[in-house]
Amino acid sequence: MKNLNFTRDLPKYGDLIPIDEFKECVKCGGFTDYDGTGHWVKDNKMTDGFGDDVCSIWELNKAKKEGITHVMWFNK
Repeated sequence: MKNLNFTRDLPKYGDLIPIDEFKECVKCGGFTDYDGTGHWVKDNKMTDGFGDDVCSIWELNKAKKEGITHVMWFNK
């Protein structure tokens, strides 16, 4: 994973989803990169860019090991 900056406050819109729940949804096709975008969340702050690869099982596993707890998901 690239260096991540957790600088943004969580907005009042979007869906805050625990990383394990999000991973299960990705596995069954419930979320894809074509459906929307997501940000990693840690300590109630989210990353400041849209480049997070949150629909990759491999990246989700790495994110969890780095202490990321949630995904903030925005539908298109």
